[in-house]
Amino acid sequence: MNLILLPRRGFFDEDLLNLIEILNQKVFVATKNKEIAIGKNGTKIIPDFSISEILKFSTNAFDNLFIVADEGWKDLYDIETKMMIARFSIYPRKIIAISLAPLLLAKTGFLTGKIITYNNKEFPEYEKIFLKYGVKLIDLPVFKHDNIITCKGRESISLLKKYL
Repeated sequence: MNLILLPRRGFFDEDLLNLIEILNQKVFVATKNKEIAIGKNGTKIIPDFSISEILKFSTNAFDNLFIVADEGWKDLYDIETKMMIARFSIYPRKIIAISLAPLLLAKTGFLTGKIITYNNKEFPEYEKIFLKYGVKLIDLPVFKHDNIITCKGRESISLLKKYL
């Protein structure tokens, strides 16, 4: 089972819709407080869970955690999200961060010493933040380091399939 974590605002609709299409299976969506997520182009997503509900599960019921976010990564930067990501790191399950979602992982300490890719074409200003948190950058569409897979976004989401 796959869990997609979305910010309440600040993700590209196309990234999410392309991801759901390539997964070609039932996915579950979580947001903060189980609020409706609205993409930059107006797509409304009704979540299945809140982050706090996921944390109440006695075990991790999901195989993969997908985080889809551009500027919306800031909405997810809190202790509950960090605890949920830690759960996926401990088991270890795959954590797939798309576009600017790797910033969330970097700022919460999950990428220190790792090599990642991100949407540097649209957001080159974030390179300094990654370097500050000890993250090494590579300019590839998708990159896997241990259980963390990072993806630039729209044009490269279809390439995720071979990593799953």
